[in-house]
Amino acid sequence: MKNLDLNLLRFFDELYRRRHLTRAAEFLDITQPAASQRLQRLRDALKDPLFVRMPGGLRPTPTADRVAPAIRAGLESIDQGLHDLQGFDPMTSHRRFRFHMSDTGEALFLPRLLNSLGAHAPHLELECQIYAHDRIATALDEGQLDFALGYLPSVTGMDKVDLTVDHYLVLMGHPGTPKPDERPSRISLAELRQREFVAARSHTEPLRVLEQLGLGPRIRQTTASILALLEVVKQTELCAIMPRITAQTFAEHGGLKLVECDFLMGPFTVSLYWSRRYAHFEFHRWMRRHVEEHALG
Repeated sequence: MKNLDLNLLRFFDELYRRRHLTRAAEFLDITQPAASQRLQRLRDALKDPLFVRMPGGLRPTPTADRVAPAIRAGLESIDQGLHDLQGFDPMTSHRRFRFHMSDTGEALFLPRLLNSLGAHAPHLELECQIYAHDRIATALDEGQLDFALGYLPSVTGMDKVDLTVDHYLVLMGHPGTPKPDERPSRISLAELRQREFVAARSHTEPLRVLEQLGLGPRIRQTTASILALLEVVKQTELCAIMPRITAQTFAEHGGLKLVECDFLMGPFTVSLYWSRRYAHFEFHRWMRRHVEEHALG
């Protein structure tokens, strides 16, 4: 282990992220032979193959999976310390920020953030992950996540800033009858109970709303993703429950109609969460301000 210098650890971290030797070498600006030599040195030091060749790239071994979190945490601790000492320049920084967002959150916020970062911080990277809600606070406090963005009432003990207030509505498609322009703009709970629904397993809050309304038995289909849900709604008579701001974004592409219902869950607040352990870092403060200013366009 004494032969593991910082360059080797950075190489391991990049190779673990990208699962491809050539791509990791290109990102680190080293030659392919140099990358192969570093991989061999890692294998010798850890006495494990670490990565095995698979179609399209590399697959980490169980040993690599075990050491990767510790190596990443160590590197990030070093980087954070250096950035804090040297200051943070968003125009030159290559820092990677890790966010928890649901798939609907990604669809709504991520394009806007990426577009704004292109002008203000062209080299920053955003990495989005989905954590179970009961793990988010721990992930923020331990540095596995930088921020969590969404409606997350179960996340407590974290600092936060409110971004917008939203509410749920019903999403309908245009197949069959009535014709598109005859779709209602508002629906009662009694009428809603005559409908059948599709829900995405990756977006748990609409599932909870449907269950609270006693509409769980009316769920006829579940999908793995929001994209699949949208296509089901467009091409069938099934409805979906979705936050208004997100639904409006999807409806702009056609084939969907937004229908208000007074009996759905009341207004809720979408917020940005973070751990106060990292709140004093300049790069952290900069990203918080940037999200507040640009997340909603």
